[in-house]
Amino acid sequence: MTALKKVQTVIAVLKIPLSIANCISYAKSIVMAMTGNPNFTTPSPTLVSVSEAISALEDAQSEAHTKALGTATKRDVKWADLRKELHALLAYVQGIADKNPEHARDIILSAGMKVRQQGSGRKFRFEARNIMLGSLMLTAPVAGRAGYDWQMGTDGKVWTTLPTTLVAKTEVSGLTPGDTYYFRYRTITTRGGTSDWSHIISVIAL
Repeated sequence: MTALKKVQTVIAVLKIPLSIANCISYAKSIVMAMTGNPNFTTPSPTLVSVSEAISALEDAQSEAHTKALGTATKRDVKWADLRKELHALLAYVQGIADKNPEHARDIILSAGMKVRQQGSGRKFRFEARNIMLGSLMLTAPVAGRAGYDWQMGTDGKVWTTLPTTLVAKTEVSGLTPGDTYYFRYRTITTRGGTSDWSHIISVIAL
């Protein structure tokens, strides 16, 4: 019997610099890498949109250098807008890579982004990952044959119950981009019963 080849999950990551000037250069390099790239035929957000966010930040940065009242705040808003655009683009690239696991690494690198490879021996964590605008994927450590209860909230105190699943992941949609959401889960097994709720994680929806 031929053994099945285990394909490792390759995760796209951004390395956004902490300085505005370097962030602008980094964003431009991603736009350049993705422009005309056959791996990305319909980027979401569009590369035009990302380029406009870059230009808006450049203009706001120039205004901030005058130290006029309110210009620094305006610049910070434009900087946050650009980072949001980049994270949305990251989610798009990840979606393309997930559909082509054998070439995922090359696809991600061709976008000017970095990769984080998950080997088969890695201990999976409870995490939330944006997959498209207003939607994200929750994944939890696999607990064998189990059910998974999920809850979400907007303040980490009041919870809304999500549908129970029989796999250690669930998709959450209808989220408001820019808002912070909190999540937790618990497992249900025949032998162990219902576990305590997990630690709480938070994520900003894109």
